[in-house]
Amino acid sequence: MFRPNLQQPLFGYFPVRLIIPVLFIVAVVVAAVAFLGLEHERTIIEEITTQSANPSSARSRAHLIQTTVLLFVFAGLSISVLLTYQSYQSTKQTLERVKGLARNILHSIPTGVLTIDQTRRVTAINPMAERVLGVTAESALGLEISQLFSLHDPISRCMQEAVERGEFVRNLDIRYPPNDMRWVRLTTSPLADHERRRTGVVVLLQDVTDLLVLEEQLRRSEKLSALHTLSAGVAHEIRNPLSALDLNLHLLHGEVTAEPVNQEPVQRYLEIVNTEVRRIRGIVDNFLRFARPTSLVLGEVRLDEVVQHIVELVRYEAQERGVEIAVEFPTDLPDVSGDETQLGQVFLNLMINAVQAMPKGGTLRILGTNGTAAGRSTIEVSVTDTGVGITKADLSKVFEPFFSTKPSGNGLGLAIAYRIVEDHHGAIRVTSQEGAGTTFVLSFPAVLNSASIPAPHS
Repeated sequence: MFRPNLQQPLFGYFPVRLIIPVLFIVAVVVAAVAFLGLEHERTIIEEITTQSANPSSARSRAHLIQTTVLLFVFAGLSISVLLTYQSYQSTKQTLERVKGLARNILHSIPTGVLTIDQTRRVTAINPMAERVLGVTAESALGLEISQLFSLHDPISRCMQEAVERGEFVRNLDIRYPPNDMRWVRLTTSPLADHERRRTGVVVLLQDVTDLLVLEEQLRRSEKLSALHTLSAGVAHEIRNPLSALDLNLHLLHGEVTAEPVNQEPVQRYLEIVNTEVRRIRGIVDNFLRFARPTSLVLGEVRLDEVVQHIVELVRYEAQERGVEIAVEFPTDLPDVSGDETQLGQVFLNLMINAVQAMPKGGTLRILGTNGTAAGRSTIEVSVTDTGVGITKADLSKVFEPFFSTKPSGNGLGLAIAYRIVEDHHGAIRVTSQEGAGTTFVLSFPAVLNSASIPAPHS
């Protein structure tokens, strides 16, 4: 995992510092063999000089051969021992470098790291974890987590659940200590050995107090920006009907004060005033539907039934425009937790937009599938049309309030749909190709049992 950059030794993997002892051993063996050879030759010369036939010469020759073999065996063993020792030293140095690198990394990273074994004892803790938890390594190492933390400490509770039940958390923000203003982001994960057997738990700790403050400031800035956009949009949308009201009321006043009163223009002006008032009311209702918190009536909902109901509502307009509607849902699709009326509003907005995007006809395809997200079962519904598509410049703005490419649109339909999907713990994304069509994909958590129904967003 932590592999240092090892320098390639001279002559491949044969270290230079081994050359001298190896040469020394070889030189000793060669010198010994040469010395024995000279002694043997001296013995033979003496025998020839004295002209004595001594059978010891044969024995000395055999003894010389045996001694030479033993010397070479000794030399081989000596070199093997040196190589083994060198390999041991090299491996030891590499291990020390790896341990040193890992130690330096753990000491340097800005995240607290703490490990506990299966007996819930602390086996390692780095300086950042010491600062976050307010303990020292000397006082923490070897202690059980029940001795290190209080009984109702949230970090201790998460550690115990990880060790005992294998339930891990990811990026959980908790107050630590509970009565303090600091926030700690906690992540637990299994610690395994080389055979992938779980030997403990790794706990990551990060003080995110300042980060959460910045996030809150960012959310506040985004809300102010959204409020500015909404205010400008509402003012723009209401300005036109107010101008029409002002003009027609002025004309109506002229007709009413005239003698005699002409009923026909009065009636026409009153109808225009009534129409513009209804238009303002619709703008305000849509604005409130988007801006105020949504009150959800949760229940288990079958999305295929909701989609089929909305399809029947838009089928007449689709036939008038030459649009064919194809719906495909698997029979084993689970339910979702949600408000059936508001989910129907989402699909109604998407289908109306799709039909209106195909003025020359086309196909509206609605497909439901099973999926997964963050380890949880989901239901995905795609709404695809073959219409005019959305430009790249406008694609990132489709969910913004009061943004519309239609002359008569108020730009709140998709913004409301996005808000409803978000309130249902879902997600919505869009892809489009100009001139080829648009696809909206909605994802909702599946309800596998009644206990898995999520609470609505506030």
